Amino acid sequence: MTKIRINDEIIVKANEVSYQGLGVFRDENFAIFVQGLYKDEEALIRITKVNKNFAFGHVLKYLSICESRIETPNKYLINSNIAPFFGIEYSEQFKWKQEYANKVINWNLKDFAAINKFYPSAQEIGYRNKSKYFLEVKNNILVCSSSLFNSNETITVDNNPIENPILAKTIKKVVAVINEYYFLLKKNKRLYNYENILGRVNEFGDVSLSITIHPDYSIPQGLIERLKLLDLVELWEFKKTKSGYKKLQIITKKPFKMYFENFEFDIKPDSFFQVDLQSFKNVVNDMNGIIEQVKPKRIVDLYCGVGFLGIVTNKKDTELLGIDLNENSIESAKENLKNNGFKNFDYKKFDLTHFDEKTELRNDDLVLVDPPREGLTEDVINWLTRSKIQNIIYISCDIKTLIRDLKIFRENGHKVKLLNAYDNFAQTSHFELLCWIEK
Repeated sequence: MTKIRINDEIIVKANEVSYQGLGVFRDENFAIFVQGLYKDEEALIRITKVNKNFAFGHVLKYLSICESRIETPNKYLINSNIAPFFGIEYSEQFKWKQEYANKVINWNLKDFAAINKFYPSAQEIGYRNKSKYFLEVKNNILVCSSSLFNSNETITVDNNPIENPILAKTIKKVVAVINEYYFLLKKNKRLYNYENILGRVNEFGDVSLSITIHPDYSIPQGLIERLKLLDLVELWEFKKTKSGYKKLQIITKKPFKMYFENFEFDIKPDSFFQVDLQSFKNVVNDMNGIIEQVKPKRIVDLYCGVGFLGIVTNKKDTELLGIDLNENSIESAKENLKNNGFKNFDYKKFDLTHFDEKTELRNDDLVLVDPPREGLTEDVINWLTRSKIQNIIYISCDIKTLIRDLKIFRENGHKVKLLNAYDNFAQTSHFELLCWIEK
């Protein structure tokens, strides 16, 4: 292939889709990955990054589209990684995920694991209960923006179809009020003190927001009074320091809670929580089915966060042990357990990234693991395989790291008893997996 450079504009046609949801154009031993391009589509693209054997590009103009594309996404959706499949019929998206998941599992774990069931999304759009955006000043006004895929550039957020519409509307109102406040004071330069905004919404439409600002600045009281007039349950001011974030709650109308079935959860703005609770019900149902079969005397919840999995899958007479690095999460988990009527529990703080064996597992335990996208560390896997534990439920949002970890479990004599997949991230290339591992 002719040598290409960053900012070159070329015409390509995608003949496949990568695991990241990128259209792939291949020429001999060189590949170009294009955000927003689907299989059999042709487009004029701009090259954004070049490596030895591959490059990345963004769509400038579609020249032909595939039969399953029902809507051409706007520039923001094409070039960010928010919703790369938006505009493609959902049935086609789901088909691609099924084919891809089965292919990579069969390729890497043949005769050891196979996907039993793949659940479609409960909601195709408007499902995300959490959003986070950069705040940037463009043309003297503050705007929400997101990173371009595989680039240091950003792009203004116009429309995010997977974001809860109440949350989207509230964030826009808050940014508009901030702009109006400084415009009236003729102090637009102070808008540069605003760095990002993070929001959550629950099923009742309650919204909690946090705004990160420059460490040497504070949100003026006059602006706070204006923001109080909006439909906000909570507003937090975050400032980044050398030791982490300094957090100040500046608006409190009532405690913000997330709800799942009959449970309620007090969470902080930066706490981890599932973004699509409707779709996640399938995961919880399958977990409860496994637990009903195993009948453990104790559930050990690694990476417990605010205690969500331990609470929604546990009988109140079963022992519960939660482990997490984040002390705030541990405290939130304890409060959530008490608020939901649990009594027989113990939560501990220690680092599962650099693991030190401090807890002995019993053969009547069942371990829940829902690690970050990076998966389990080798130390944690070794601890689990050397222990007396017989049953592990592994929740993963990255099939590649799950496969890597399952290979280690296989080497240590474990077997996969159940593997299910869940499309909890419609309009993206991501999906969730549940794996029941048995010794």
